Amino acid sequence: MSSQEFLEKMKKIQVTVLDYIDDDENIEEKYSNLQDILHQYKILDNQDEFKSFLYLISKITNNLYRETNFFSKIEQILHYIKNDIKKYFTNSELFHIFKSNKRILLSLFEEKIIIMDEYIVKKIIKGKYLTYKYPQYFSPEIKPFINEEWFPKYDKENNKLLMNYWVEEIKKELPENFYEKRKKGENDEFICSLIQKDLIEDFIIYVNKNTYSLNSTIDSSIYETNNFLYKNNEEITLIEYTAFFGSIQIFNYLR
Repeated sequence: MSSQEFLEKMKKIQVTVLDYIDDDENIEEKYSNLQDILHQYKILDNQDEFKSFLYLISKITNNLYRETNFFSKIEQILHYIKNDIKKYFTNSELFHIFKSNKRILLSLFEEKIIIMDEYIVKKIIKGKYLTYKYPQYFSPEIKPFINEEWFPKYDKENNKLLMNYWVEEIKKELPENFYEKRKKGENDEFICSLIQKDLIEDFIIYVNKNTYSLNSTIDSSIYETNNFLYKNNEEITLIEYTAFFGSIQIFNYLR
C-alpha cells in the first residue's frame, strides 16, 4: 500500500470517528458505521495501522471540543477494541501513545487496558508530569507504590523531602468528591464552573461580590484534563478560558 492510499484510508476513518463523536443523533447507526469501517480496512489486524488509529484517538481527545457525551463515546470505542489493544501493545507503548491526556489514561486504567506499574509511576513523578499534576490526579493508582525502594522518600536526618511536595500530598486522604471531579476532568474552581456553564448572572454577582479582577488568570487544578489548558495554565486569562468553552454571554461581558 502506498503512503497516499494509507492517508486516504486514515482520512476516511477519521471522518467516521468524528461523525460518531460529534453528533448525538443516530448514535447506534454511527457507532455501527465505525465498527464496519475498522473491519473493512482491517485496521485491527495490522499493528502499525492499529497504532496509527490509537494516535488518531489520542489527537482527537486532545483537540476536539468536548460535548456532553464526548468521553462516554471515546470510552465505548476503547472498550470495543480493548482485547485487540492488549493483544498488540505493552503497557509502556500504550502510555506513550496516550501520555498527553490524563482523562483517557484514567479510562484505560479503569478498563484495565493499562496497568499502573513501576515504569509508568517513574515517568509521571518527574519532569513535565509534575507541572501538569499527574501524581495528584493519579494518586489512588500511585499509592500502592509508596513503600517501594525506588519511590521518593523523606530524608529523616535533615527532615527534607528528596523530591517535590506532591509525595506527601498523595499520602493524604483524598479530597471530597475526588473521583467524580477527576472523571469530569475540568477545573473545579467555582468561577470556572460558572464559565463552563455560561452562567452570566451568577458570574457577575460572584465577581462583584468578591471584587474579582477581570484580568485574573485561572488557578491550576489537579482535575484539569483539557490538554491545551493544563499546558498553558499559568497564562490562561478569564476571557481566554471563556473563549475556550464558547461561553458567549460571559465572553461578551468580559470583552
